[in-house]
Amino acid sequence: MSDEGQRSPLLILFLVVLIDMIGFTLVIPFLTYFVQDLAEADGFVDMASRDWWVGIVLASYTLGQFLFTPLLGALSDRVGRRPILMFGLVSNTIFLISFGLASALWMAIAV
Repeated sequence: MSDEGQRSPLLILFLVVLIDMIGFTLVIPFLTYFVQDLAEADGFVDMASRDWWVGIVLASYTLGQFLFTPLLGALSDRVGRRPILMFGLVSNTIFLISFGLASALWMAIAV
């Protein structure tokens, strides 16, 4: 039986992580301006405060990954890798769109 028609699981995992990181890193260059607009709308106009809020937004994304990766890993052992990877990509897309549509700073942090 030939392996030419089958995709390598490592390649699929690499592509999933690549798509996830592209989605996350596309936001970073615009994050300062986005947070500044949200902070001005919420009444935080100090530049030092803006930088602090940018750090909080980035940390909330990382914290969410830190908390849910072990849970989704255990779930993928039961359900299978493919459904969990698809769930992760779809939920990441939904959260990135929600982040872009946030109208308040607390919404950007929550997403």
